[in-house]
Parts: sequence; structure tokens; C-alpha cells
Amino acid sequence: MLESRAMAAGIEAARAQMAALVENSHLFKSLDEDAREQALGAAYICHYRAGETILQEGELGDAFYLVVGGTVQVQTARDGKDLVLSQLKQGAVFGEIAVLSSQRRTASVVAATEADVAVFEKGLVDRLLVTYPKVRKILETVMVGRARDTIEKLNK
Repeated sequence: MLESRAMAAGIEAARAQMAALVENSHLFKSLDEDAREQALGAAYICHYRAGETILQEGELGDAFYLVVGGTVQVQTARDGKDLVLSQLKQGAVFGEIAVLSSQRRTASVVAATEADVAVFEKGLVDRLLVTYPKVRKILETVMVGRARDTIEKLNK
């Protein structure tokens, strides 16, 4: 019983942290309060241990993610080795490229430390993008910046 109370308190703390991140996120600020509430209500939190794969390069993108706590590492396979593209911390989003483009994932993401991530499934994202076109523009800007960084790292 004590364990389940501690687990519930941890989940509640992570949800509160996620709400604060969403409230202060450049991406989510373009939504009105109802849409932010809709996003928060539909999102769920997943916990990953260090070294655990969150998403795999080449798989279909069915969600994008917000780092609630910890650090994740974005990497791609290059000449049989993993090339680290970036490390993302609290407040960063990832997985948006595959969701926006309806293409396969362009990189893998692995928990570099214990990490909690909020998951926003494609159906919710699609509904929000129709209602709030500004969100698409923000995500596309993030996507272009990431593509430039990746090309630069691959050409080194």
C-alpha cells in the first residue's frame, strides 16, 4: 500500500511538472487554454531507465515526446556505429519530424539517464495542427533546425 501511494505521488508530481512545461513551452504557448488542457489530458507519461530505447530509427512515427525529466540522447547509425546527434533535457521535444511528415523515424532516441517523457499521440497532434496552424509552423521550424544540425554532424 505504501509503495502504491509513493508511486501515485510520483506520477502526480510528474504530471504537475509536465503541466508547468507545457504552460511555459514556446510550442504550447500558441494554444489557447482549452487546447493546452486537451493536450495535457490526452498525454501520458512514460518512464525509461538509462540505456533504454524510447524510439527506434526507421519505425513509423505515431507520437511525439516532451522531456519531463532526465536526459535523452538522439542518435543515428553511421558506418555500423551510433553517432550522437544531440542530448535533450527537460522541456525539449523530439519525434516531431516523423509525426509531421508521416515518414519513418530519422533517428533513435535513448534515455541517457533515468527519464520521464510525456507522449502526445499523432491523432491529438493532427487535431491540434488543423485547429492551430501556428503549432505546425513552430514544429516545422524546429524540424528544419534539427535537419541542419544533423547534416552538419553527418558531414564531419
